[in-house]
Amino acid sequence: MTSARSVGFTCSSSSSRELGISALCVLILSVSVSGVCLSENRKGSPSPKQQIAPAAKIQDRIVASIDGEPVSLSDLMSFWKLRAPTPGAALPGDPQALKAITQEFVLGRLIEKEAAATGIQITDEEMNTYLSEVLKQNRVDLPAFQTMVAARGMTVDQYKNQIRGEVLRSRVIGARIRSKVAVSKSDIEKVMGIPEEENTDTMRLEQIFVPKGESYSLTGELDIEGARSAAAQLKSRVDEGESFSVVGGDRYTDIGAVNPADLLPEISEAAESLDEGETSEIIEGERGFYLVRRLTTDEGKSRVERNPEAESIKQGIQEERSKEQVEKFLGEELPKKYNVEYRV
Repeated sequence: MTSARSVGFTCSSSSSRELGISALCVLILSVSVSGVCLSENRKGSPSPKQQIAPAAKIQDRIVASIDGEPVSLSDLMSFWKLRAPTPGAALPGDPQALKAITQEFVLGRLIEKEAAATGIQITDEEMNTYLSEVLKQNRVDLPAFQTMVAARGMTVDQYKNQIRGEVLRSRVIGARIRSKVAVSKSDIEKVMGIPEEENTDTMRLEQIFVPKGESYSLTGELDIEGARSAAAQLKSRVDEGESFSVVGGDRYTDIGAVNPADLLPEISEAAESLDEGETSEIIEGERGFYLVRRLTTDEGKSRVERNPEAESIKQGIQEERSKEQVEKFLGEELPKKYNVEYRV
C-alpha cells in the first residue's frame, strides 16, 4: 500500500478502523510500493542519476495497459507527484522502483474498475464526514488544513481522493475476500487442542481442585482437614446453584472431552457414575480434594464460545487465511481479469 507525504495529522476515525491501518490519517513521509522502498536517504533509494527528469524534458511513452487502455509515463508522473517523499522529487528511474510504482498505479485503476463492477461506492458525504473528524481531532479549521497540505504540494481534494482510494480498496477486498474467509468451530478447536471427534467412551468434564498443600497447621504439617473443609464450602456453593467455574476460580479447570479410564482411578470411578450436568461428591486423592462435574451435551458444544480466547483465535486464523488470498487477488486475479500488460 502506498503511503503519501506527511502532513502531520492523526486520526482514530471509523474509516481508519475500516482500513485496519493507523496510517489512514497520518500521511507518512516515506513511500513503500509493493515492498520496494522509495523514501529518501534510505538504503536502496534512487540516486539523482536514477531519477527521471521532469516531463518537459522527456518523451512520453506507454508503460502499461489495462483492457487495452494505455497507461502513459505522464500518468505515472502525475501519480508520483502526490506521493514523492519531498515536493518536486523526480520519478525514480531505477527499473525495479519504476515498475513497483507502475504496479501500484495500475492497482488503483483495477480497484476502481472492480468497485464499479460490484457497485461499491464511497460517497462525497462519507469523505466530508471523514475530513470533519480529521479537523476536529487535530483541532484545526479547514483553512489551516488547506495551508498544511499545500505545503506538501497537495490540495484538500487530492488528499481526500487518496484516502477515498484506500477506503475503496479496503471495501473491495472486504467484499471479495474477507467476508468469504470462513473459520469453523472445528478450526478453532484444533488450535485450542480439542479433539476433532469424540467417541462414545468420552465425556466432557470440568473440575475444581483443592490441594492438600494449600493449608498448613501451626506445627508445619499439612492441614488436610482444612483443605477438606475448603472443598466442602465450594461444594456447598455449587449445590446452591452458583456457576461451577465461578466457584472454582483459580482452582477451576475445563478438562474437556476425555475417556474416564484415562483419569486417576478415584476420579474415573466418580466421573463414570455422573449424569449430564451432575457434580460429584468431594473426591480425596493423594494430592488433594476434587470436585468433578459432567457437562451437558449443549454445554459441550458451546465450549469454544465460552473460551475467552476463542474470538482472538478466530481472528488470527482469518488474518492468516486472508493474507494469502488478498495477495493472490490483487497480484494475480485482478490483473488477469482486466488484461494488464506492463512495458517497464
